[in-house]
Amino acid sequence: MSRIILALFALTISFSVFANNDKKNGTTAYVDAYVEIAISEMKRTGIPASIKLAQAILESNAGRSEMAMMANNHFGIKCGNDWRGTSYYKIDDDKDHRGKLIESCFRVYKDATESFIAHSNFLQNNGRTSRYDFLFDYKTTDYKKWAKGLRKAGYATDPNYPQKLINLIEKYELYRYDSMGSPDFNHNFAESTNQEKPTDKPTTDKPRVSREDRTKDVIASSSSNFKMPRSKFINEAKTISAKGGETLNDISNASGIPLASLVAFNDNQIEPYEVIPAKSTIYLEKKRLSLKGKKKFHQVRDGETMGEIAQKYGIELEALYIRNRIPFGSEVKTGEKVMLKGLLRTGKKPELSKKSKSGVVEKSRFVEETVEYIFSKKNGN
Repeated sequence: MSRIILALFALTISFSVFANNDKKNGTTAYVDAYVEIAISEMKRTGIPASIKLAQAILESNAGRSEMAMMANNHFGIKCGNDWRGTSYYKIDDDKDHRGKLIESCFRVYKDATESFIAHSNFLQNNGRTSRYDFLFDYKTTDYKKWAKGLRKAGYATDPNYPQKLINLIEKYELYRYDSMGSPDFNHNFAESTNQEKPTDKPTTDKPRVSREDRTKDVIASSSSNFKMPRSKFINEAKTISAKGGETLNDISNASGIPLASLVAFNDNQIEPYEVIPAKSTIYLEKKRLSLKGKKKFHQVRDGETMGEIAQKYGIELEALYIRNRIPFGSEVKTGEKVMLKGLLRTGKKPELSKKSKSGVVEKSRFVEETVEYIFSKKNGN
């Protein structure tokens, strides 16, 4: 299979959830979106949630890396000899017999959740003997030993890798989630508020979980009274119209759709615990790369954002940016036309608003050429 086709497959699988976040808020949103799968994997395998989240943040730049966006690979896991799935190639640290850098082969996953699970399986080596086996003798609350152990086992060549993980864990207080995998952790916060049971003094091995954090965990793990409204389809993608006052977490509990998936389906425009305004369109499945039907473009209204246009037509936000050849995170000037299908020709890009975010970065020429190839093959659909 040619490299172009592999990149095509990677692109059509998914675009990363977090490519449009600024660094100040993006990491927090990333943690909120994937903390549930990290805790779930901790309970299944014993890998601390703090370690998994810190590694994902570091390896994927909180979901903004090329590998996360193009291959849903949040841990930089390479193909290896036993990989039979789709692959993505980029220059990394592999060299040929002459010492020249060559393209490395990385695994492509269907979504970020699959990447998180695959990371656990990679460390466990699917139950076979592994160089990481000794790590599982450490407590899930001992993130420092885990961080140092990963470096010792050869997960990374960077001598500062352990400290980088520790710094992330302590900066974002990720160690809080490690206690949620302990057998004696009390998830029933409502019961404990009236009659607190005596506990041992907290130690450095088992950090105290605040009341606010425990409440949030109950919200995340308990069923909601929210009832799903009738669904409808926009651009062949299933949606609901928000009643007003609910959160993506409520919708996740009521529908059974993973919270991280809901965040992804809605281009990370809505945070997991953000109260959603009434009549907002919420996507329950992945949006399409282009608009089906005859309409080819949308004329931008005053104050309208690219995110709102993407939600209106059921098109993935990043695909919308690529189609119009404009930087990710930018906004288009009122009155300009935004292409909804096909690929805008070079030199005809819509004029950007002065309010566009600074620091946005355009995709590489390789990605742009790949997208042009995809859309030309599909005749603009």
